[in-house]
Amino acid sequence: MRSVRVGWSVAFSTSEAVDATLYARDALGLPVAEEIPPLSPPAEELRPRQTVSVETWSGVWQRALRQAEAEGRGERVLPSRHPDGPLGQLEDPFRRWRTRRQGMADPAAARHAFARTLDDVRAAVRTGHFRLVLTELPVDPPTLLRVGPQHLLVSASALQDPVRREQVVAAARALSSA
Repeated sequence: MRSVRVGWSVAFSTSEAVDATLYARDALGLPVAEEIPPLSPPAEELRPRQTVSVETWSGVWQRALRQAEAEGRGERVLPSRHPDGPLGQLEDPFRRWRTRRQGMADPAAARHAFARTLDDVRAAVRTGHFRLVLTELPVDPPTLLRVGPQHLLVSASALQDPVRREQVVAAARALSSA
């Protein structure tokens, strides 16, 4: 009798597509994805030459989430850019914001928080076959949001919060028993 190897993984990464789309939300003051706090550092408020509809932003947001999940799974994805039109006008301000964000970020703290989360998952989940993708949100308040069956958006501060870290473990447990 052959044994079947069962495995699981948890990936943690950033997504330029998610960051850029949230930047557009904040810079344009769009009333969308309000469950996600404003970016840190804050986006500069902009007045584009053209307005952006909630439907346009929502379509870009859904593409950004799909791209982030694929990248978290290690799939090769063509890099996305802001589309032409009003969101395309935000590319330069977004690059400036991203440079400021990188100057403020503490990658070692984020890696340490993820390592602790992964240790917690290892202790709780012994079997199962799944790939849980955690995409980092560039926000300060502890934030955890499920956006797909195997995809969570999470702030680095949420991984440092025992309650939110347990929610990640619970998501992994649920996937292992599915």
